[in-house]
Amino acid sequence: LTDAFTTEPAQEGGAWVFTYRGDDGTLVYRITPESGTWGDISARWQGRGEAFRPCADGGVRLTTADSPALPERAELLGADREGDAVTMRWRIAAAGTEAEVAYTYRLWGKSLVIDTVCPGGLVGEVRYGYAEGLESPRLVTSPYYVYRTTRPAVVVAGPEDAPLFLSGDTDWYRTNSSQLWGINEISEGRVTYQGGVRYHPKTDGTRNDCFERFFLTVSPRYEEVLPTIDNPRSPWFEATGTRLWRAHGAGNREADAAFWRRVHRHGMTEV
Repeated sequence: LTDAFTTEPAQEGGAWVFTYRGDDGTLVYRITPESGTWGDISARWQGRGEAFRPCADGGVRLTTADSPALPERAELLGADREGDAVTMRWRIAAAGTEAEVAYTYRLWGKSLVIDTVCPGGLVGEVRYGYAEGLESPRLVTSPYYVYRTTRPAVVVAGPEDAPLFLSGDTDWYRTNSSQLWGINEISEGRVTYQGGVRYHPKTDGTRNDCFERFFLTVSPRYEEVLPTIDNPRSPWFEATGTRLWRAHGAGNREADAAFWRRVHRHGMTEV
């Protein structure tokens, strides 16, 4: 909601820090590469509570004989900055499954953007995890924002007169997954506001290579954490924009003819 801001990545010891500074405040995301999960991420809006972890137990879950699992072992292979992006490469393993995953972080406005790349078909899920360390968290769902089997939600934290909002959004234009799913619940101090993506086996038994882009957004303004839906002009606009579409199962010629005569009499002639 403001154009007066700057974003900057910087290295502080072993951590990478992404800072938003604007005329509406200062937001800091800190990534300390230790576990190979998104539990390494903390976030803080200065003046609105202490630092919190927005994605504890988040990130890639590898396929195992039982269910997708968090890495049991993680080795940092490198952390490199290119422009405004920092890529951390990990070798991870769980229950005998081993893979290499790259997390690329960049800050767009108040959103920490996380690109996840893990080839080989060994990823069963990528999850947001859960937030912890927030003051008085509660959840708000949005109309029409529905995944399978339930909704994502926006986290509201802090006092009513100075709230902080948190959301996670998956780039459904870029996902290589089989299914996007949402969940929202608060239990034992864990605030789950999003689900993630799942990679199901294809008909040949293999899974797609993992490629995802997740958006993690923190803001003192509710409308800033909602997804912005791209709506590009269709290449078929000139043909379809002048027509009414009807999916009609034909089976009885007399009834079908009567139906379309009725449609025509209502003035719907371009169908």
